[in-house]
Amino acid sequence: MSICGTDPFIFYLQALLDTEKVSLITRYNRIVEEGSAENPRAQPPSGPKSRGRPKQNKDLNLQDRFRDHSPSILAFLHDFAVPFDNNRAERDLRMMKVRQKISGTFRSFDALENFCRIRGYVSTARKNSLDALDALRRIFLGNPFLPTPARLLKPPPPPPAQKSQSYHPLAPT
Repeated sequence: MSICGTDPFIFYLQALLDTEKVSLITRYNRIVEEGSAENPRAQPPSGPKSRGRPKQNKDLNLQDRFRDHSPSILAFLHDFAVPFDNNRAERDLRMMKVRQKISGTFRSFDALENFCRIRGYVSTARKNSLDALDALRRIFLGNPFLPTPARLLKPPPPPPAQKSQSYHPLAPT
């Protein structure tokens, strides 16, 4: 039986995922607090005050980033399309760094733009499970691969449930 065109198992799974999310976010916050306790901020030296903010070490900068940007860091918990690591981004930059290391630089800005466009197109094709050579061949045949924007791939939210109907994932149907 489905409610609003959606399988009841999905609602049950979502409830499990929500409790797991809360557990992981709580654990993350606890670890950040432990890090703050182990790396206390240094008190400013007594004496004449210098202008500007006092310099802090890299440990405190990282600690501040974990504290202030937790929604971005934990985005993969809320949107499964977001990877939990940045390996793909690092791989995308690797070819550019290899090219820079071998030739040193591009001879013109147009050459740089062309290289980046081709690299970006091939990278996007691979991320969409398309072979790089096939994607390039399709360009020359006049049928280029055009990726679908991510906002169009997400299914629309389910319609609101009627108030007269109560639903519990473990209730008999």
